This record gives sequence, structure tokens and C-alpha cells, in this order.
Amino acid sequence: MADLAALSTPAGFEQLVAHMMLADNESRKQAEAVFEKVKEHPDACAGSLLTVMRSSANIEHRSFAAITLRRVLTRDDPTLWSKCSDNVKAGIKHELLLALNEEQDKTVLRKAWDTVAELGAELADEQLPGGTQWPELVPTMFSFVQSGVPVKMETGLSVLASLAHCMVTALQPQLGPLTAALGSCLSHADREVQLAALKATSNFIQALDEPAEREKLSPLIQPMLACLASSLNAGDEASAQEALEMFIEGTRHDAQAAHLRRQPAATQPAAELPAWGA
Repeated sequence: MADLAALSTPAGFEQLVAHMMLADNESRKQAEAVFEKVKEHPDACAGSLLTVMRSSANIEHRSFAAITLRRVLTRDDPTLWSKCSDNVKAGIKHELLLALNEEQDKTVLRKAWDTVAELGAELADEQLPGGTQWPELVPTMFSFVQSGVPVKMETGLSVLASLAHCMVTALQPQLGPLTAALGSCLSHADREVQLAALKATSNFIQALDEPAEREKLSPLIQPMLACLASSLNAGDEASAQEALEMFIEGTRHDAQAAHLRRQPAATQPAAELPAWGA
């Protein structure tokens, strides 16, 4: 493997990434040992992983960089995030949101939104205004949900679903526009958008502690059932099973579930969704 100085260039670091993906155990272990040395320079390590994730022409390298970035930022003990400078932390958040907007490969995109979701959960702080150290995250994801572009809608819904359990207090004032957005997405023509909306709805229902709060999401029960029926009618048994499991999870809280299932059919969603914070 090249020395650390050679790894300071994008091409040199991408070569390290390539070696970390090798099937040969000895070569891979050598590369991983070098990467441990790179991690002693947190700002450079995070920046280099972002560069590969955002700029490499190799899809597998981009995907591996996204997975590795998620691991070092949120799972290492101590995390690389805790060691990065404030300027680099700001850059990481900015570039991750750009990646969700610009990445063209769906596999890489999914890895990137997993990274965003896990970092967003780490940065949730109910004591802060907005409930997070990443105030741009939720509004940006909400704008994705409202974009009308299926891949962006699925991305925003998936990230919001992951944040439901840790940012519920911050999201409570937005239950009105959130309910309208989820209702629209549950009725969307794209199956992936429907299922992402179903998961998000289920997670939000579970995250809300008070029956009166869950009641605000009760108009979504019929669209959730319609989403399940859509999968069944299309002969998509795998999606139907997934949809059924999410529906059960979302409505089994307590006696409130029985009440929710008695809700009348939901009305058609408005043509234009309310803006975040409206």
C-alpha cells in the first residue's frame, strides 16, 4: 500500500478504498490497517471518504465509501464525527444533503440516505430549538417529499421514517402538513413511494405517545389499507407482506388502533401540499 502522504490525493485515497474491497484477506487487512492510520486525521479522513462517495466514477467505490462514512461517523467508539472540526462537520452535512439530491445510482443513494438518517439520529437533541444540531435536515427532507419526483420522495420519506423516534417532539407542530404529505404519498402511483410513505406513517404513529396525537394521523389509516390493497391487486406478494407488517406495527399501539380502523375513507389529498412550517 502507498504511504499516508500518497493517500492525501483523491486518486491515492480511492486506491486505498479499492484495496479495502479486495477479496484477498491479507491485502484487505493491510489496507484496513492503513485506513486505521488515516482515521488518526479525522478531518482528512471524513473529507476523503466524502470525495470518493461524491465524485468517484466507480459505483462500487461510491457505495463502499458511503457505508464506511456511516460507520466511522456514527458507530465507531469514539466516533470520527466527535473528532472533526466544526468547519468539517458543516461541510459533511452540506455534502451529504447534496449527495441525496444529486446521486444518480439508486444503490449508492440508499447507502447515502442511510448515512444521513443515522447521523441525523445522532444529532437529534430535544433541548435545542428545532430538536436537532442539524436544523436543515428535516426541512430539506420535507421538500424532497413534496418535490413530485419519485426518487426524491422515497429518499425524503425514508430519512424521515428513520428520524421519527428521535425527533418526534420537533415534528409534532408539523403534524398537519406532515399528514397531508404522507396522505399524498400513500396514494402515489409509484410503488416505492407508497411503501416508503407507509413505513414513515407507521413509524410516526408508533413514535407519538399520546392517543390524542395519534388521532391526528387517523386520516392516514384508509390510505395505508389502500396501499396494501394496491400491492395485493398487482400480485406483488412481497410488497403486500411488507405493507401488512408495517400496517400492523403502526396500528397495534393500544385500544386507539381499533378506533383508527373505524375511520371513514380518507378524502383526496389537496392538489398542493402546505409548505414546511406553515
